[in-house]
Amino acid sequence: MRPKLVFTGPTVSHADALKVVDAVCLPPAVQGSIVSAVQHLDPSAILVIDGGFQAEPAVRHKEILWALSRGIHVFGAASMGALRAAELFPHMQGVGLIYRWYRRFAFAPDDAVAVLHGPAEVNFAQLTHALIDLRRTLRAACRRGVISSEQQARLEGAA
Repeated sequence: MRPKLVFTGPTVSHADALKVVDAVCLPPAVQGSIVSAVQHLDPSAILVIDGGFQAEPAVRHKEILWALSRGIHVFGAASMGALRAAELFPHMQGVGLIYRWYRRFAFAPDDAVAVLHGPAEVNFAQLTHALIDLRRTLRAACRRGVISSEQQARLEGAA
């Protein structure tokens, strides 16, 4: 049976991913990750959750399209996966709130989902929060009366 692959790191730990799906967990996808994984593991499906943004070049659209052309189902969610799925719609299947946000706002910034994280040795521990999460938290705080709309705007501007 061909394996399913999950590229994840700071958003969902490998341990947590394995509680949900029988898959091979790999580090966040970067340029060349999907090509290498397809060549070495021959997966039936790939889920991209996390991907590299800064230290290494991001996973390329063309390698995702290449995997799709080989009959591999490719899904994206949460972070880099949601971004690439929105960009590659209708070919790559996206799921989740972040995916829907990127589909709705075509010019939303890529860095809205970026986080700094540690290396594999510390399970890709998240060191910062994504800008989109901060914005959603501030909006919720404003709706609940915890902060004013003026404070929300200043905090979002400072971020």
